[in-house]
Amino acid sequence: MKKEDKKEKKYKKGVFRNYLIYIIGFVSVAVVVMICAIGAVNKPATDFVHRLEKEFSIEIRDIQVNNNNFSKDKKLELCDKIGNITVESIGVNCDIYYGANRVSYRNGAGFDTDSQFFGEGEVSVIKGFEETVFSNLKRIEEDDIITVKSGDNSYTYSVVTAEYSSTDLTKSAAEYGESLVICSICSDFSEHSGESFYVIAQRIKGEGN
Repeated sequence: MKKEDKKEKKYKKGVFRNYLIYIIGFVSVAVVVMICAIGAVNKPATDFVHRLEKEFSIEIRDIQVNNNNFSKDKKLELCDKIGNITVESIGVNCDIYYGANRVSYRNGAGFDTDSQFFGEGEVSVIKGFEETVFSNLKRIEEDDIITVKSGDNSYTYSVVTAEYSSTDLTKSAAEYGESLVICSICSDFSEHSGESFYVIAQRIKGEGN
């Protein structure tokens, strides 16, 4: 074999070896970055799920929603459908289920059983996830109209205030008398992590309402 051929062969081996090292290095770095990224995303997701699981008993997780027609005459059970809420100006339209829990949130919005039922003269509270049924709620404005239908009754509310808060603003709604509070729960992935979006609306009374 000629001297020039040997040099060329040696040169090609060197180039191939360097190219292989470069590929292995690139793949190794990419794998490390992917593992770190997955770990960074997985932790808040896991923490969020665990936090929710602590709030609700195992029995709650197994309950299924009941979509039968609502009747206030019968005893309400958790996750019974009790009505529907709409805000036409921003495209919000979802069913309301009895109980503020994950099953209700998964299917629509949940009615807080510690609050007063619609039309009973005090504060009614509805909760749901910002990422699902209330994704447009942050666009709501003062004086926008909210309609809640439950059974044969319809209740109309006018928005008084809307804001993100890390503290529960439900008590502040009492000054408006018969009112509605919508609490839109932000996930740990939201820019408003640790906060909720609260809408407070006062009932408009009149014919058919």
